[in-house]
Amino acid sequence: MKLLLTSQGITNKSIEKKFFELVGKKPEDIILCYIMTSVNMVPATHKWWMLDNLRQIEGMGIGQIDIMDFVSIPKKNWLPRLQASDVIFMEGGSAFGLLEAVKNTGLDKELPNLLKNRVYVGASAGSMLLCQEEVTSDKTDPSGFKHDKGLGIVNFSIRPHFYRPDRSVFTEEALAKFAKEYNCTFYGINDNTAICVTDKKVEVVSEGKWKKFPL
Repeated sequence: MKLLLTSQGITNKSIEKKFFELVGKKPEDIILCYIMTSVNMVPATHKWWMLDNLRQIEGMGIGQIDIMDFVSIPKKNWLPRLQASDVIFMEGGSAFGLLEAVKNTGLDKELPNLLKNRVYVGASAGSMLLCQEEVTSDKTDPSGFKHDKGLGIVNFSIRPHFYRPDRSVFTEEALAKFAKEYNCTFYGINDNTAICVTDKKVEVVSEGKWKKFPL
């Protein structure tokens, strides 16, 4: 299992270097499946994060980029495309919407096998998906939070966009509380940080700020 769980994608040279180390192929030989499902589940009309990530991937010289929304096509179509890829890039957007879609389509049952010999890159919600716990802010109550169980593929949880002004509700005190309440280690990572998981080894790759909130 090779996971690169990011806050905002491959945003700097350190994360990019780790990406190529994990894939182990020349850029031009890599097939990357970019999944935009989570993007379609948020109301924002300007999906800047998707554009930024696609530009970054293109700039890395990736040979083939397949863009897919797995809820819009049958499993008989999306599964072979994932199987043909070297990298699954799960984009961010709606964390709970993505989790529901993955369960409803059966992708949650396929992921363990797919992750045996592919690199998974998560961005924001795409990273939270694999974690033990998902916690987001409640848009109707900025002081409140919403929670659900993630897929539990890793034994920790991630709070992306940590220390960002527009996510100021996620303070260090809040993450310390989540770690205790949900009996789970949380990593608060900013947009220049990623958590790399290779089998059972966990490594932080960062040119920014992050903090671990242990049990």
